[in-house]
Amino acid sequence: MTDTVIKGWFLITFWLGERVIGKVLYGTVVKDNKGRFSAGVECKSSPVEAEITEPTSETRIFKTLNSTWECVGLGTEYDAPHTAIPLFNAGVRPPYDSELEAISGLEAKGYIVGGFE
Repeated sequence: MTDTVIKGWFLITFWLGERVIGKVLYGTVVKDNKGRFSAGVECKSSPVEAEITEPTSETRIFKTLNSTWECVGLGTEYDAPHTAIPLFNAGVRPPYDSELEAISGLEAKGYIVGGFE
């Protein structure tokens, strides 16, 4: 049995240059058997340690340090630069393209945007 079931999910791979620095999940809770999340709320996982199912499966199951996550329905695999990690940590729903473009635009005008380097 899995701990958390999510839908409308993202598997986000964070990159630092050419190197993968981590993968995480983000999605809408269908059910949480540990009682951490209410149905219908958006949540994020701790770093993914392994995928238990094949990537082509209709339902995909991932293992994090203390939980198993079942991802149902269509999901999106999304590559993001390491500068998007603060957006993920703040609970911003992926994709982060428009937010990162806005930050880059501010930096180009001379503003210092903290926590995104």
